[in-house]
Amino acid sequence: MSDFDPWDALMIIDGRLRGPKGVKDLRLAVDTGATYTLIAEDTLRRVGYTVFDGGIAEMLTATGVVEVPLLRVSLLQTLGLDFHNQRVGAYTLPEGSEV
Repeated sequence: MSDFDPWDALMIIDGRLRGPKGVKDLRLAVDTGATYTLIAEDTLRRVGYTVFDGGIAEMLTATGVVEVPLLRVSLLQTLGLDFHNQRVGAYTLPEGSEV
C-alpha cells in the first residue's frame, strides 16, 4: 500500500481491479478533471479482459489527443469504495510514469 502524500504534485492512491481471471493491485493517479479512469491494457488483459468494445473516447494528453478504447470492468476498488460495472479506458501511460 502506498502512502498518500497531500503535498506531492501527483496524488497516488491504491486500488484493486477484479476481472474474469483474477485480481490485480493498482496504483492510481488522481486526476480531478478526468472523465474516465485509465488502466494499462496489459493490466486489463492480465485479469481477463480481452475485448474493449465499449466505444472509443478521445482524450487530451500532454502529448496531444489520443483515442482510447472503453470497456466496463466488473469491480474497481479504491478509497474503501467498490465501483461495480465501472466504465474505464484502456490506455498505457508513457514509460517513466509513476503509475
